[in-house]
Amino acid sequence: MSAARNGETEKAIEWLLHPLFEFDDVGMPVGGVRVPTPYFPGSGSLLYAMAMMAEGWDGSEGAAPGFPKAGWEVRTEGMSKAM
Repeated sequence: MSAARNGETEKAIEWLLHPLFEFDDVGMPVGGVRVPTPYFPGSGSLLYAMAMMAEGWDGSEGAAPGFPKAGWEVRTEGMSKAM
């Protein structure tokens, strides 16, 4: 979320898609030896970060300010900006 708010949208996506931040087919964190599964705050953090990047935050401008402009088409419906 910090990378997105600082205008580093490519880095924000890179962090969210990092191999150590994996989720299974139903959205549960993979865990393994790093963290016991399920670790629900990890799931909530992913959802909050994606929503903030898609809808924006106080002071952000434009559509999907947390996503790179090239190669991404982001649509939202009924969400509020993050603080």
